[in-house]
Amino acid sequence: MTEQQCDEMVACITAFQARFPLEGISRQLVLRNRYVFHTGNPAQGVYLMIDGLVKVSKVSSAGNEKILHVAARGDFLAEVPVLLNRAYDTTAQAVSDALMFYIPERTISELLHESPLLCRQLLGGMVRKVHCLIQDIESNFKAGHERVADFLLAQAEDMSPHDAALSVALPIKKIDLASWLGLTPQHFSRILQDLRQKGLIVVDGPVIHIPSVENLRNGWLRFGKDESILQAAH
Repeated sequence: MTEQQCDEMVACITAFQARFPLEGISRQLVLRNRYVFHTGNPAQGVYLMIDGLVKVSKVSSAGNEKILHVAARGDFLAEVPVLLNRAYDTTAQAVSDALMFYIPERTISELLHESPLLCRQLLGGMVRKVHCLIQDIESNFKAGHERVADFLLAQAEDMSPHDAALSVALPIKKIDLASWLGLTPQHFSRILQDLRQKGLIVVDGPVIHIPSVENLRNGWLRFGKDESILQAAH
């Protein structure tokens, strides 16, 4: 989604809020590490991200967390359980201070009818989430090195393919990123170390420098032996 589309969505909801102040739309600031909602809570409204990042995850009865996706500016939260009239089926936690619109369930239909743009973006966001879930399932068949390389390269998808190098600022903590990629933190750290030793990346705190996009893109073809060793250690 482009910045212009995000701005148009925010402007549309702001205008609707000004015209119908009693409809319950509000801006909410969720501080870093605070929760937006928990699994099992009544799904009483949809959220639209204005700024910041929120991780959406499933938490097992044993407390193990699997991150499904990270919502950023322009993304909707909880649209599926609200439209299905079910409880929230995921847990959402801010990984940075996050500003968002809260749109009560009773207002959603009228707002979507008022704005074809919001309707298209809501449907588009749901389609992207389904696509990401399919990719997540497919990634389970990939080696850990390839999952990490795919993630890093995906962050550069809007950049020119001719760029020889790039830097990726990790959007979330490494322990959360490991969960997102279906890896243990230890395995994820070993993969980063191995990629670094191969000269495919340079790790600088939360920033990953990629000296050659092409080398990283094709590097997984050379991972075989090293990956099997890492998996055996894991």
